[in-house]
Amino acid sequence: MNDKNKSKLKLPPGKSGSLDGFEDVIDIFLEEQEAEEREKSKKDFEKHSANHELYDFLQKEKSRLESLDSLFAEKIPNMMNNPQIDLLLSKQQESAFYKREEVIKAIKAPNSDFLLLLGRIFDSSFS
Repeated sequence: MNDKNKSKLKLPPGKSGSLDGFEDVIDIFLEEQEAEEREKSKKDFEKHSANHELYDFLQKEKSRLESLDSLFAEKIPNMMNNPQIDLLLSKQQESAFYKREEVIKAIKAPNSDFLLLLGRIFDSSFS
């Protein structure tokens, strides 16, 4: 029995010996009840945890489906009705060509940092 419950029971000294077996039965009964309560609380916790995981999964799935709906309902038809890929590709290719030309001009300049450093590396390897 719990210490709390033992302090409440006050028996005369002569009768306490006759209740020895009865105390064991009560202890077994109380232990079974406590085990059942622990099991019930464990099941309730697992049920709550499972519900929370399911709710979280459903929220993420809803968000994923909404983004797919937006893609199929709005973005793809908009791209098909207003094709801009060819124009954007040609602008990017033209921009890349001009950038490449600028870099090559800067590197070929006689006093460019690139040529000076390359000359130092070349000189240090053969000296």
